[in-house]
Amino acid sequence: TFLGDPRTDAPHIDGEDFLSAYLSYRRITQVLHHLEALGVHQEDTSPLQVCPICSKRTDSEYDVSLSMDVVNKVSHFTHAGSDLNLSPHLNNFFGKAEQEVVERTARGEMDGMNNFRAAHSKQTGNEDDEADCHSNLRCARTESKVNPMYDINGVLGCTCAHGFAIPNYFCNLPRAENYTFYMVLLEHMVKECPELKNVYIDFGCRLGKTWERHLQDLGEDVPNSAKDVRI
Repeated sequence: TFLGDPRTDAPHIDGEDFLSAYLSYRRITQVLHHLEALGVHQEDTSPLQVCPICSKRTDSEYDVSLSMDVVNKVSHFTHAGSDLNLSPHLNNFFGKAEQEVVERTARGEMDGMNNFRAAHSKQTGNEDDEADCHSNLRCARTESKVNPMYDINGVLGCTCAHGFAIPNYFCNLPRAENYTFYMVLLEHMVKECPELKNVYIDFGCRLGKTWERHLQDLGEDVPNSAKDVRI
């Protein structure tokens, strides 16, 4: 940032703006995924450590908010990063949640909430039976179909409120987009990030009911703070 009159004043670099730009440059060009790689010391080891605001600090009681969404069209990834000459590195954001999706898919649990619940709950019912609205979004439908040409039909991912992609909170969709994938990621979130307060999802008005029922199934497997998360 240049401060002053360029005709009369010597150039002056705003140190704070320059440091922010430099850290962003290193994070992008060198594919760095945690703050310590940028020289920022911290004790946070949760997935939130990638964000300097959301990461745990003793001097902060910041309410953490995350957002989730799916990219359904594989073609959307074709030119990702090409303008910056970056090599693909999306696989760095897959982790335990992705592995759980793979295992549950092999057991036939990811085709819809009925199969998902049947494996872990005595509750029955359709994922739409408690909905408060009538969204036409594809992700809110129970009968979405997939193209048999593809093994992977999309990617579900999560970012914090400041735009940082959160490691471990990404997964492939080997089935049509449905509530089950969100349940898996949400479960990992509330276990690993108890400070989480809000989750933004474009059809959250419907998914929230399903999440409440899933919490009842999980019982003591999740911290008490999970009940306070707003979707």
